[in-house]
Amino acid sequence: MKLFSSALLLSALILSFYFSGCGKDESETKSSQKESGSNTGTQQKTTQTPGNTGSTENSGNTDAGKIWSSVEKINISMGQGISSGNAVHLKEPVSEIISLLNSIQKNPAGIDPANLEKLNAKVNELNKTGMMMDKFQHAGNSSELIMEYGKFSQTLNEIKSLLPSGSY
Repeated sequence: MKLFSSALLLSALILSFYFSGCGKDESETKSSQKESGSNTGTQQKTTQTPGNTGSTENSGNTDAGKIWSSVEKINISMGQGISSGNAVHLKEPVSEIISLLNSIQKNPAGIDPANLEKLNAKVNELNKTGMMMDKFQHAGNSSELIMEYGKFSQTLNEIKSLLPSGSY
């Protein structure tokens, strides 16, 4: 039974890393960005108006990118704690992730309004899944905890897809 739960925990962690993009070589990311011409730094766009030769305005994607980076770091840390059996309390990191995602909702620069509604629904879903994770962790039910963490990570990836491309 212990071997089964360890294998299940390890497979959930691997799936989490796969879905969150962990383990991707930074040089691969940079080279693919150069090939596609994308820039994950400060995203700017040029607007043309009559009598204007082209002013530059910030599209707001960098804020979402910084927030998303923090979300991913917390999620990875939480996954490592779960896989090692050292997750003390999951309520705090889940609350921190929810708070960060809510800050994106408060400043939705560059996010399609339809995606903003979906984002709100997904954040609510994350909150429920996070509460279940905390419940299973306190009950010592590692197999259920691993399954809920898989759902949590999958929902995070769905949220990521709602953010403007190039913001993360």
